[in-house]
Amino acid sequence: MSADGPADGSADGRPEVDLHIHTHFSSDADHSPAEVLETAAARGLRAVAIADHDVIAGSAEALGLAAAYGVEVVPCVELTTFLGGREFHVLGYLVDPGAKGFTDRLAEVQRRDEERARALVDALVRLGVDCTYDEARALTPRAVPKCSVVVRAAMTNGRNDGLALFDDYREGGPRAGQPYHNFFLDHMRPGGTAYVESDSSFSTVAAVALVREYGGVSVLAHPGGSLPRGEGTVLLDELRAAGLDGMEVFSPYHSAEDVAGLSAYCEEAGLVRTAGSDFHGETVKPGLRIGGPAESPYAVVEQLRERAERRSRNRSYA
Repeated sequence: MSADGPADGSADGRPEVDLHIHTHFSSDADHSPAEVLETAAARGLRAVAIADHDVIAGSAEALGLAAAYGVEVVPCVELTTFLGGREFHVLGYLVDPGAKGFTDRLAEVQRRDEERARALVDALVRLGVDCTYDEARALTPRAVPKCSVVVRAAMTNGRNDGLALFDDYREGGPRAGQPYHNFFLDHMRPGGTAYVESDSSFSTVAAVALVREYGGVSVLAHPGGSLPRGEGTVLLDELRAAGLDGMEVFSPYHSAEDVAGLSAYCEEAGLVRTAGSDFHGETVKPGLRIGGPAESPYAVVEQLRERAERRSRNRSYA
């Protein structure tokens, strides 16, 4: 596994934690929990959070391997949710991976994800693409295929090599840097030619409440790209009232302006400020590396655990 790249950060110039990493339990990620922990140990990280999409199995596996690599694992899941007509991702830290009520809810999310994945294949077929759902699923046996995986299946099955729809995303094209993710950005979001509406019944407010119910800590992932510009803090205020614990202020997707604004809100609202790389691997997001942004001190893990401990005191759940 290769995870080279800058590792700026905390007191001695290196990050101590990375609180947003994906493993192959996310359909759009490449590496096993063991490979992630191996790289984290090599980079001198004290702790990592395995934050796979709508599934917590990667965290469960990593917890069993943590001692062997000398890296603390913070269990996490990245929940896909909706609020105000927009998609938001909620990082649920420190939920017990074995909590049945929680995993039952995730299973329902995955069932709906599979329905959408099949519809995404149908949308591509209507555009002249020759591909099948089974081809996408074969690329990601541990998870329901997300948009970029469906695109990858279509672009690599050998039957669409001359299709003009993919010209910009092939080698030498203007969008070839991360072709599958770029196709998603260009064609599979609202208004795109291959857009399929997500099941928006899982609200961001409900996700915050679910994480809280099971003793966890909820953090809004990379919100800079999701929050509507020019509308103030209405949505953040709603989530804060619902019990949101923090925001992923330091993200590779955020501008300096994003960081300043989100930091100021967290300070005023008493929210935890976290940092994460959103590492997936080389296939979908090759520019991201394990290690997190510069602002990644271990103290953030302590803040998350302190909140979880306060919440779980004198509370039991299934």
